[in-house]
Amino acid sequence: MSALGVVIPAHNAAATIERTLTCLVAQRSPPPFEVIVVDDGSDDATPVLVEAFSDRLEVRLFTQSRQGPGAARNLGVGATDAPLIAFLDADTFPAEGWAAAIVAALAGADLVQGAVVADRAARPGPFDRTLRVDHPTALYQTANLAVRREAFEAVGGFSAWIDPGGGGRGHFGEDVDFAWRAIRAGARAEFAAAAAVEHAVFARGAIAMIAERRRCAHFPELIARVPELRARWLVGRFFLTARSRAFDAALFGVVAAISRRRVGPLLLTIPYLRISAGEARRWGPRRGPRVAVAGLFADSVALGSLLRGSIAARRAVL
Repeated sequence: MSALGVVIPAHNAAATIERTLTCLVAQRSPPPFEVIVVDDGSDDATPVLVEAFSDRLEVRLFTQSRQGPGAARNLGVGATDAPLIAFLDADTFPAEGWAAAIVAALAGADLVQGAVVADRAARPGPFDRTLRVDHPTALYQTANLAVRREAFEAVGGFSAWIDPGGGGRGHFGEDVDFAWRAIRAGARAEFAAAAAVEHAVFARGAIAMIAERRRCAHFPELIARVPELRARWLVGRFFLTARSRAFDAALFGVVAAISRRRVGPLLLTIPYLRISAGEARRWGPRRGPRVAVAGLFADSVALGSLLRGSIAARRAVL
């Protein structure tokens, strides 16, 4: 029996999954482990690429109709009898010592969040999409998450409580929900910086980045489901980020200045202007202004989405 079962949900992951599996082949001094890839209704070469690794890696492929990554992870856990389970995404690339570090971390914990950094071989642009988890956080991410089987089974695995895309085409927060249900059930949670993975960087333009902020509408519902996040993650218990708090204050200042015909309230715009200017300077004089304008539109979309979600969930998040 393998000590560790590595579960990877995959949907149309042909561009990245070969590198993910190659990194698992290259693990240094790993514990006995097996890999379970669950193809979630792909219509590209993902299954073929996975099967090509069968002579280099103890990997098994399962398929399901498009049901989302939570259901895929549940299927994967059910397919292995390993006492320790690690979840990766099909666009993450574990470091050579990842498997050994995950098992070592689970020796003293029931739930382990591993570190996630952007692909070091890439040069992310201002609007590109990736993921970073470089410190302990209340927002657990299955891009690199491990759990003892008994803790997983105690809460019944992942629950597909929200599906923004419908029909398995989107997902949101099922990993955060799972982790906090496990913690409430008594799971000991730790952060493992040594168990690191790199996350792929996906090219994205300004319009796509702005449109993505519509997903903020789901955060109030997440807070309703995981109320611990209000104190442990939100800024000042009501704001999504320090940037959103600064934007809200700036907007209030502008509205107050216009309605009262006074300039004093405009002082409330200073924190946001500093944040925006700092981001623009990072990208230089050519791209900086475009970054600042796109950021303003993105923050506006985020606020509108948060207000809509707050009304629907009856939980205020701004």
